Amino acid sequence: MKKNLISGNLRAGLLGSASSGVTGALLFPLENVKIRLQLADKRGQDMNFYQEMIATMGQIVQTEGVSGLYSGLSQYLLYNMSQWGVYFYFKRFFQDFFDKHRLVRNENLRNLLCTYLAGVANVVAICPLSVLFNYVVSKRKATGRTLSMYSACLEIYAKSGLLGFYKGFVVALILVINPTINLTVFTLLSKLSKKARLRFLNSFVCGGLSKLVATLLTFPLNTIKVNQQGKNSKKGILMMVLTIIMRSGVSGLYKGLSTKLLQSVLHNGLMLYIKENISRKLDAPKLKRN
Repeated sequence: MKKNLISGNLRAGLLGSASSGVTGALLFPLENVKIRLQLADKRGQDMNFYQEMIATMGQIVQTEGVSGLYSGLSQYLLYNMSQWGVYFYFKRFFQDFFDKHRLVRNENLRNLLCTYLAGVANVVAICPLSVLFNYVVSKRKATGRTLSMYSACLEIYAKSGLLGFYKGFVVALILVINPTINLTVFTLLSKLSKKARLRFLNSFVCGGLSKLVATLLTFPLNTIKVNQQGKNSKKGILMMVLTIIMRSGVSGLYKGLSTKLLQSVLHNGLMLYIKENISRKLDAPKLKRN
């Protein structure tokens, strides 16, 4: 029994990591542009969110070449694949734990708690990688050169010590509500599609819609976290909010929103679609034998 439990956890983690790696690599330029917009020190000149996204992408290509859109890709893949691998591992772990000990009978509440606890475990484990990635992108934007993970570690440690690797930790803990909202909405939509036989609500559409809801509700917190980590700032949440508003207005809290929506909806939809399809194919031989 124990062997099967561990195998199930590892499989969930590996499937999440692999599917996230594929979609992350495909959509990385959007993530790169989004973070640069969030770190911008000035208000956009009469441009809406989509115009800013296109202008920023063009500026990167003009000054750094096409390769500039992929600067920091290796660091991002390490962070992204670890993030989702750890997340799905712990989500399966807590689901099995709650089922084994018959905790919380209400299925929706149990799923919500498992999702939230998995998010907390994920933040504790992955925060240093998030700091490293955002710091690398910030340095690339400021200096035009991409730091290695080792060089970034040395700079962060020299500036802030070990605590520097947990900048934005409090905000990241609050942001746990993002994947909680995301996967809760995804589960509800998936159940709705099966019950009502709505074929258009497949895993890609459900994943995209659930991420859209979660991103719209939590994006300002994401902007605060990126600024704390990217600049390795010692400012608290309130001071960082005031700093962003002073330099870019209230709209500064939503810089990069259009890029984030596009990237997140596509990433989440593709990732969950790939993960569910791979999982279904792996389970097919077992069903045939039974």
